[in-house]
Amino acid sequence: MPRAIGPAGREREEAGAAIRRINAEPDGRRALAEALSRYAEAGFVLDEAVAEVLAGDELALAPDRIRPLPPWFDPERLARPELRGGGALPDEAVLAIGEVLSFSTPDHVHAGVIKVREACTDASLGRFAADLLAAWLAAGMPGQQGWAIWAVGWLGDDGSVAPLAAALQRFAACRALPQVAMAIQALTDLGSDAAVMRLGLLASKLGAKSMRAKARRHLEAMAQSRGLTREDLNDRTAPDLDLDAEGGLDLDFGPRRFRVVFDEALVPRVRDEAGRMAAVLPKPRRSDDAARAATATARWRLLKRETILAAGAILSRLDAMVGTGRRVSPEAFLACFARHPFVGQAARRLVWGFYDGMEADRSPKLTFRLAGATAVDTEDVELADVLPASAGYFGLVHPLQVSPLVLAAWRAAFARHGIAQPCRQLERPVHRLTGAEDIKTEVFCFQGIAVEPGWLRGMAARGWSFSHPVDDGLMWTIERDVVLRDGRVGVASLGFRPGLGVGRSEPGEAPRALDLLSLRYATEGAEEGPVAFHHLDRVTASEILRSLDDLAGHGRHPVPSDGLDGPTPALQ
Repeated sequence: MPRAIGPAGREREEAGAAIRRINAEPDGRRALAEALSRYAEAGFVLDEAVAEVLAGDELALAPDRIRPLPPWFDPERLARPELRGGGALPDEAVLAIGEVLSFSTPDHVHAGVIKVREACTDASLGRFAADLLAAWLAAGMPGQQGWAIWAVGWLGDDGSVAPLAAALQRFAACRALPQVAMAIQALTDLGSDAAVMRLGLLASKLGAKSMRAKARRHLEAMAQSRGLTREDLNDRTAPDLDLDAEGGLDLDFGPRRFRVVFDEALVPRVRDEAGRMAAVLPKPRRSDDAARAATATARWRLLKRETILAAGAILSRLDAMVGTGRRVSPEAFLACFARHPFVGQAARRLVWGFYDGMEADRSPKLTFRLAGATAVDTEDVELADVLPASAGYFGLVHPLQVSPLVLAAWRAAFARHGIAQPCRQLERPVHRLTGAEDIKTEVFCFQGIAVEPGWLRGMAARGWSFSHPVDDGLMWTIERDVVLRDGRVGVASLGFRPGLGVGRSEPGEAPRALDLLSLRYATEGAEEGPVAFHHLDRVTASEILRSLDDLAGHGRHPVPSDGLDGPTPALQ
């Protein structure tokens, strides 16, 4: 507030603009009145001065000196913004847009830019912004005019994402780090799913560590501002590996051509024109076009490296989606799974469900698999109304969500087509607590089984984490957050003895004996305390037991001892 009524200049303009934005919100007006009251109590009556600030015209605000627009900003060579009511803007208006862009920054976007966004169509502004960026690049990326990058974030649309991302890669290749940072900011300002996805793809490829960290920070901020979970963000940032719409890649040797396809583990394989499959790309022959063969071979090697980096994370997320009952919206399902060039290769090998609720053990209204651009049932009959759905949720089916008859029908359908699954779904083991165990808060089914510490530490990949070290500096349980039937968060906890120190496993570490499995509320206060296992849905309970059963499968039963508080008992 003091800056907004202080000496004339950029600082006063920015502070005044901030106060006007605050005053535009109901809560902001109340906060502004409270601030004025506090100033008055301190002997500073600012009401009239602030009233003048609020009455100010942001459109009239401009620096004392405005630099002339550069020669590359030529309205005749730029796509014209078009008014929502019809008609293209004249040269004078386009030049005015250029002026307000030239002195705007991410911290202070001039009100004129916002007015242009409101008045003109998204598509025409997207074309204008892309042309603006292209003109600046063609001029040799002159310094002090990088606002052409920011302009894409303020005025662009999804069609602007690709040229902006290409420019970012160009900046990164020539180590133009300031421009890389500006392009990251522009993608953040765009904020659409396409921008999130592209920034996520680029975040891991940027050479400079500082830029990778910056991209990740912006991604997290974008996810938070849009209410996306980490899983949602991962869905939207899965790499497409520059595959075609069918999820493959053509490699041209001239006389010979090959098609890259993917198996159930998302491992690339090569199919020749006769339909023969191979794990590697054949070496060029003398009869091949040398230049094309070299390009194709380099592309194949790059694809293999990128696949190794991406496939494991994608398959892990799909497996977790089966186990957690996570649902996605129709829009996310189409963009991130059904029509995604790379993820779609695995998605087509799984059984999907269409749900009318979010509960993990809720049965789907119908089940289907993806076949090309369509959804089909167990008898390969097309389900025409599934993929265009605008309501409901999509998710991967867990065996406990469907009847044994439906499960058997899908097993038969996949066997008939020879479809191998990328994760255990149709043959996924299911586990149930007994009636006596279901009403308890602690169960003993894993007690006394001794496992190597490395297997305990490996449970992080299954969603478990160690508890915080206690006074002795040791960790005594692995834990996993779960959602209870009533929507509250609980914690499943498995104890082990003796405790483990923080850090990696050391050679020769003694096995640890598993102890009780318990369930409690995660919240503090009155609700904190044990909770019976019947508060878990069937799917969540099964997945907890499945992961711990796998852990126990790596252990051995110890010889009974006087207790588990001392050294681990001798093994049989």
